[in-house]
Amino acid sequence: MVEPYAPGEFSNTTSTSELRFMQRDLGRTLCMTEDQRLNPQKDVERKGRTTGRTTMMTFKGSLNSPNGADMAIGRPKACVLPILPSYFSAMSNNSVASKASAHSAEHDDRRGSPSQTRTDHPEDVTGGDRPTYEAIRTFSSSDSGPDNAQLASALSRSVSHQGGYGGQVERRDTLAGIEIGDPVLDPTKPEFDFYKWARMFMKLMEDDGIKRPRTGVTWKDLNVSGSGAAMHYQNTVLSPIMAPFRLREYFGTKSEKLILRKFNGVLKAGEMLIVLGRPGSGCSTFLKTISGELQGLKKGEGSVVHYNGVPQDIFNKEFRGEATYSAEDEKHFPHLTVGQTLEFAAAARTPSLRVMGVPRKVFSQHITKVVMTIYGLSHTRNTKVGDDYVRGVSGGERKRVSIAEISLAGSQVVCWDNSTRGLDAATALEFTRALKIGSHVGGMTQLLAIYQASQAIYDLFDKAIVLYEGRQIYFGPAKTAKKYFEDMGWFCPQRQTTGDFLTSVTNPQERRPRKGFETKVPRTAQEFEHYWLQSETFKQCRQK
Repeated sequence: MVEPYAPGEFSNTTSTSELRFMQRDLGRTLCMTEDQRLNPQKDVERKGRTTGRTTMMTFKGSLNSPNGADMAIGRPKACVLPILPSYFSAMSNNSVASKASAHSAEHDDRRGSPSQTRTDHPEDVTGGDRPTYEAIRTFSSSDSGPDNAQLASALSRSVSHQGGYGGQVERRDTLAGIEIGDPVLDPTKPEFDFYKWARMFMKLMEDDGIKRPRTGVTWKDLNVSGSGAAMHYQNTVLSPIMAPFRLREYFGTKSEKLILRKFNGVLKAGEMLIVLGRPGSGCSTFLKTISGELQGLKKGEGSVVHYNGVPQDIFNKEFRGEATYSAEDEKHFPHLTVGQTLEFAAAARTPSLRVMGVPRKVFSQHITKVVMTIYGLSHTRNTKVGDDYVRGVSGGERKRVSIAEISLAGSQVVCWDNSTRGLDAATALEFTRALKIGSHVGGMTQLLAIYQASQAIYDLFDKAIVLYEGRQIYFGPAKTAKKYFEDMGWFCPQRQTTGDFLTSVTNPQERRPRKGFETKVPRTAQEFEHYWLQSETFKQCRQK
């Protein structure tokens, strides 16, 4: 007996003409070698016999009948499975099948492929109706696992999505030369390309009528204050006993401190904003306010935060989960594995309806594999997340788990608070690139607070905001921020990155004025803010 499929075992060694031949002649004989094509009656009754690089696969009877699923399949080298569902969708009737064969033959003739030797096809060995899509999907799922079979089905429908609806047999959308079944779309292959996968994924979603909303953010005259005790005590065994004597601390009036003063800005859907400032300048408070995490915070009178024109209080109530805040510290269930943690996060955000006809569990598992591949967590799938007391993944890997968990939420507005802490330079750059792809393809609006951003990371952002002691001293295009402060009179060393330069301007110990500007440049946070409010950049921001 021929060894069955192994999940995910496909190869990209088959040529394009061979794939077209398989798609055209499926239902009679699949993946025939040259010898079998020239002698069609020789191997008709041979089931599952492999010859060379291809596999002989025959059908006995009809798959629509009770005994119709009598087929045998070997372990092919060619990527057969992604072609099957699109074929059955397109071959729903004989007229459509004829159009498919004619179109494929004509295309092969234009390409100059050796399709002339395949003008005479072997006799139909099915002896009845052609196999249906549901039957082959059931067979494929049982032999090669639901993950590969059904997800390949969804991908293949992007080629002939309209085959069963309007008679359009074949609609090739290669996404800049990418064919269905290409390894760049498989997260288990080293050739996997997240950008191309994301484009294909969004295209499939749109083909099924699922369109992700795109959300921009606007804040105007934003003032935020915080309240809390000046000192917090560690709980001990005596804390419950002493609690009655501290009622004044719990119920008394708490003093408020103004943290953010008159912030203004606008982010369009799909834009990325880098938040720069020294620790204590209000970066975390700003991100929490934009994401709606207002525990312990209070917006001042007249403060406006809108998402596509929707006020923040209504947005947080009606569109819960579409604005997310990623804290600087990692908080996980330490005894769960990385795979369990991420699969739960993906399942919690999977739509209730089937996406592209794929079950929710299969869909969430596939998305989890993609995200784990992006952030280099595939090897930690069965390892505990851990914490300071439970042994698990390393600190950098735990940080990547937090990033992956937020990414799986799929929120339209995401605020990242120093999420690159603990990551090496290469990983931080890959993380930022992944966010850029999400913004470009999915229309996500990203806000990142980074204390040490390399030039490569900084160049990925569309806009920048600089904070100085709770005051906004710049907001605008990231590419013009350096020139703005140089025109103000500050000197940027030759090898200093733009991010470090913008942050150093707010540090009296690091900033250096240009020659001739020693007495002209602003020094305090109030002076920087006044200069900003009088600038043309601020006026343009208010007009938007």
